[in-house]
Amino acid sequence: MPGIVEPGDQAQPAQMAPGFQVLHQEVDLEVDFVTQRLTGTTEMVILPMKKDLRSINLFCRQLEVHGVTVDKHSALLTHTDAYDYATIHHGYGVEQYHSLRKSLEDAETEDLEIQIPKQVRIREASAADSMEIANAALKDDSSPGFKTLTLRIEYSVKGSRDGVHWVGLGENDFRYPHVYTYTSSLPETSPCFVFPCVGTLNARCTWRLSITCPRLLGDITKPGLQATNERTNGDSNGANVHSNEGVESHGDLDLTPEEKNLEMAVIGSGLMEDSDAPFTGRESKRKFIFHCTTPVAPHHIGFVVGPFEEVDLAEFRESEEDQMLGQNAVGVHGFCLPGRADEVRNCCMPLPMCIDHFIRQFGSYPFKSESTSYKICFVDDLPRDVFDTATLSICSTRLLYPESVLDPIYPTTRELVHAVASQWIGVNIIPKTPQDYWLIVAASYFMADTFMQTLCGKNEYRFRQKLNANRVVELDIQRPSVYDLGPSLSIDATELEFMKLKAPLILFILHQRLIKASGRNGVNRIIWRIFLDAQVGRIDKNELDTEYFRRTSDKVGHAKLETFFNQWVYGAGCPIFDVSQRFNKKKLVIEMTISQVQGMHSAPGTRLEPDIFMREAKEEDRAVYAGPIQPLFTGPITIRIHEADGTPYEHIVDVKETTQKFEIPYNTKYKRLKRNRLQKERAAAAAGVDLAGESQEEVLLYCLGDVLQSEADVQEWKLADWSKEDEEVMNNESYEWIRVDADFEWIGRIHFGQPVYMYTSQLQQDTDVVAQMEAIQYLRGLKPTPQISTVLLRTLMDSRYYYGIRILAIEALSVCAVEELDWIGLFHLEKAFQEFFCFPDSPMTRSNDFSDRRMYFIQCAIPKALSRVRDMRGRTPSRIKRFFLEKLKFNDNSNNQYSDATYVAVLITCLAESLTDAHGEMNFGFEDADAEIAEADFLKAAMNEIDRYRRIDEWIPSYQNRYTTTALRALAKLIEAKVAPIPRAVFMPYVALGNSDVVRLEAFSCLVGLGFFTRNLFRNYLIFSYFSEPSPYMRSQLWKIIERALGMLALDRGSGAKESNPDADLVIVGDEAETAQEALTKVASIQGAKDMLCKKLVDNSALKDSIREALGSPVIGMDEFKDILYLCQLLYKPRNKLAVKLKLPRYLKAEHLGQAKLRFTRTDKFRTTPLPALSLPTVGLIAEAEPLIERKRIREANDFIKGEFPETKRQKTASDLTEARNPKATSEARPSISGNGLLIPPPTRPVLLSLSPQTPRFGPPKSPRRKIVKLRFPKKFEQVEAILRRPSANASKPAPTSGGRPSAPSSSAPPAPGKLKLKIKLNK
Repeated sequence: MPGIVEPGDQAQPAQMAPGFQVLHQEVDLEVDFVTQRLTGTTEMVILPMKKDLRSINLFCRQLEVHGVTVDKHSALLTHTDAYDYATIHHGYGVEQYHSLRKSLEDAETEDLEIQIPKQVRIREASAADSMEIANAALKDDSSPGFKTLTLRIEYSVKGSRDGVHWVGLGENDFRYPHVYTYTSSLPETSPCFVFPCVGTLNARCTWRLSITCPRLLGDITKPGLQATNERTNGDSNGANVHSNEGVESHGDLDLTPEEKNLEMAVIGSGLMEDSDAPFTGRESKRKFIFHCTTPVAPHHIGFVVGPFEEVDLAEFRESEEDQMLGQNAVGVHGFCLPGRADEVRNCCMPLPMCIDHFIRQFGSYPFKSESTSYKICFVDDLPRDVFDTATLSICSTRLLYPESVLDPIYPTTRELVHAVASQWIGVNIIPKTPQDYWLIVAASYFMADTFMQTLCGKNEYRFRQKLNANRVVELDIQRPSVYDLGPSLSIDATELEFMKLKAPLILFILHQRLIKASGRNGVNRIIWRIFLDAQVGRIDKNELDTEYFRRTSDKVGHAKLETFFNQWVYGAGCPIFDVSQRFNKKKLVIEMTISQVQGMHSAPGTRLEPDIFMREAKEEDRAVYAGPIQPLFTGPITIRIHEADGTPYEHIVDVKETTQKFEIPYNTKYKRLKRNRLQKERAAAAAGVDLAGESQEEVLLYCLGDVLQSEADVQEWKLADWSKEDEEVMNNESYEWIRVDADFEWIGRIHFGQPVYMYTSQLQQDTDVVAQMEAIQYLRGLKPTPQISTVLLRTLMDSRYYYGIRILAIEALSVCAVEELDWIGLFHLEKAFQEFFCFPDSPMTRSNDFSDRRMYFIQCAIPKALSRVRDMRGRTPSRIKRFFLEKLKFNDNSNNQYSDATYVAVLITCLAESLTDAHGEMNFGFEDADAEIAEADFLKAAMNEIDRYRRIDEWIPSYQNRYTTTALRALAKLIEAKVAPIPRAVFMPYVALGNSDVVRLEAFSCLVGLGFFTRNLFRNYLIFSYFSEPSPYMRSQLWKIIERALGMLALDRGSGAKESNPDADLVIVGDEAETAQEALTKVASIQGAKDMLCKKLVDNSALKDSIREALGSPVIGMDEFKDILYLCQLLYKPRNKLAVKLKLPRYLKAEHLGQAKLRFTRTDKFRTTPLPALSLPTVGLIAEAEPLIERKRIREANDFIKGEFPETKRQKTASDLTEARNPKATSEARPSISGNGLLIPPPTRPVLLSLSPQTPRFGPPKSPRRKIVKLRFPKKFEQVEAILRRPSANASKPAPTSGGRPSAPSSSAPPAPGKLKLKIKLNK
């Protein structure tokens, strides 16, 4: 029976008291694609935690509650939806943002408060009930036992802005219709669900889902479809048009017969009990039932409904794995929309192997008790790449790629593997507090990286970990620790990205230290122990905290790790080492000094950039402070010395002080032994002599970089070896090279100065990819020499190197391409490209062949390195420009099975960069007219080539429209550098609906980069596109573009477009003019940048209107509404007043119909002259006598009503104003006089008026009379103007005098008696 719903505006939402616990929840929903509505019920089994529980508070946002019962008794409820406050009210402006925020904060508590009926009593549980509750494994042992309550809620969901998204139902959206749920589990975000629940992450219970949907795709009708088009899903190819604007008309889906017969499927969290359960309804409906017996949070319950195809990914598992795992084997199923099954197979192929790896390394599948399968489903418009639910990962179709595309293999595979790892930790195990969220991120990505090491190899794993460590050192400046970062993850997306970067690295270096200390028990063993403790119930409610993880690490690793956690988890920053060494011949020791310099001077801080301006501003406003600089990081560090005999000696030293000296013993007695062997091998290789038969004591294998050793190669490639003086110095060295932190146990930067030949030996003879990477990074930072270029070239040409090291060598070769060295680095790059990818002795490239993935990346890397080459004037050499144009023009991919979209995009980008060199400075000299003409012809040819690929993409779309997006980016660079007279309007067609999402976003980004955000028209359109966009992913990306545009304005960046108003072009000269340096100084701080932004936009009325429209949008979600409110906070000062708008009153025309009936009609004439101020409602009439006689009395009455007479005069004047029935109203309010009449606000009921004729001042007095008049005023009229006249007996009005005014009556005779005439005007 439905309960009684009280108005939400009469109740205040109450905070949820910990007075109950949900043991089990059942959700029964029916999906209606026509109205985009979810209708259903939910039943919750609630365990009271106290005897006096009288109310239940639930999250119930965006839901319309129809009725509530508690144990089958109707209950009173109060529903306050926070989304009702996420809009701007009538009369509000952008300056009233603080009032909107306060209302929103007050409403952002539990939305639904249910009063437990008086008929329901909290009783203690019996023995049978206690056993049932204990089996739920959710009851708190410390709480008393009470009988459970059954709460049933009937509700519906329509017009949702968060939590559920409908696709393919817009007027011009031709994608396959489907709907899915999504809820963020990040701390400090605003979750939204499609069912009432306790919306906290620790409110875990068991679940049962029943979803009813159409049986076939043809059973769906679609609103307002008029056009026909082929249905596609995703944005990998072609246009992706979507618009979910609601219309009232209904029509059938425009489907082919095959599409109408596509079966609708529901993929939900947990085990599917039935896919066609019986129910009372039409045969065109179908019911799916899922249950999840493992307690999970409501954030991790979700479902997807649509015409999905199933792909059995278990077919990629080898039979040996099935036999080895036995009953622990988990099935893997992929789901996608029609036409994308091959892409799912291509992307998800490693997932069965991944799950098997996790089961062997970290324990059984956490949902094994109710589900023997893991599901992954790909949908459109998902805000993030992956949303994790129990046994189901909802992924974006942006992750899918065909088999012919090579670039996204590693990042996409890692993201999908992380989605699998999140089933163990992230869904099954959750953080106890927001600060503990770093553990979830670190452990899940650590698990993913260990599998990626198994899949891709150790070199790939360590190389990427070193790249990430270098990135962390660059970013971890003036940032909070990963522990303190948890509550701030909702501020900006870059916060979570930084946590994903640093948190797994912390576990990586911990793993390195534990493995080195114990030999076997590393972080993988710690995670296994955590999962085991959660399985046996040692972790309360599976809520993991940092302190528990540290204690477990101490036990498993047999070490005290409190110092490590204090420095790397609770502390911020990274160490910077300054290392020096000296060989002491007397003591035969190597004296090393290790100093930490990160705390010796203040951190320079990160330079403000447009992309991070909004993040910095939010952190400052929310008091997110950077962690203090740690002057000392302690721990073991490994120093590996490769001595002269070629033997590496490892020495582990313990860093305990900021500056510490060590004496490392030297072991080799004959330091020239290895040098002679190396020289012998080089000579033998040059002569072509095979030394394989010689004894191992005489031969040392020369590992890497021993290519191009013959004299012919040296002459052809212009190689330069070490001089005799260098060889002599090298022979006198006591060791080959020294490595600090050889086992990669630290995240930091090490400055260690060694001679260049030592780093060369490290690059060529150390097999560790991290050592090779450190050597190339050091060589790149030195002054270029022919010898360094030769070493880097040999590294590039040696295929035994890991391909990432060869790419680093290519990047370092661009540094050696300088005019002082006769362009030796440029020659080596061109020669290498010709050797690898061109016909012999010809610059013509061969047909593309990307079957070798390593060579594909090298082919893309060489043009990137060439594009960075500049001469002494900062210009690109002409031969490099011709190189890019020729490679574009003669690119042949006809015989290649893989896509060349990325390679072509690289060439277009490099060509554009070469044309915009020297910061866009043009040479206006006329010394060489032929060169000017040739340059213009080359520019025209380059533009034609870029435009050709752009047009190709319109007919044959490339992967994610790579040709179009790259061409737009190249054109933006040329416009910004003023190289070519390209109209900026060329980008406008690409921002319109009808283009794919990636094209629209790129066009918006290019226009913002060109300074178009300063133009009202474009800015309004960008903001309108944001708040009217139905896709949550597009809204999130458009907001990033808006934030970047705001950052450019705040930092005074950008070019091109200026605001087209007179004030924008003002130039101030004199003392008030500020130099460019002063302007840069002002925006160097975040406060100065905020002031600059406010100064530029605070008075822009068009922006105010756009922001106000955005605040009133019914599309944006809660977090997006808060982002707009924060923008208002940046730009405007709060104002505690509102502008009231009143409609101008119209004159009314009165017509007498007879029998005391009047007809009032409204005219088209407006009253524009303001009247005296209105007063409180009352009624009174002033009789109008002859003007000259009664003028004073009228003035006195008017003054009395205005309150200007003293009390004695008020009583005397008020004697003529009496009211028969309502004396109280007369005493409380004083109406005002208008002309000869009275303005009377209309009362709410009929009023009886007492009319007293006035006594004339001259002549004999008359006997007083009273006449009662009954008036009824319509409610729609705002004002009543009443004028009472007493015409004379002889004439209806006094005769005018010569001056136009009526003459006074004669004083000898009183006025003749006449009828009272009441004239009333109603003003609407």
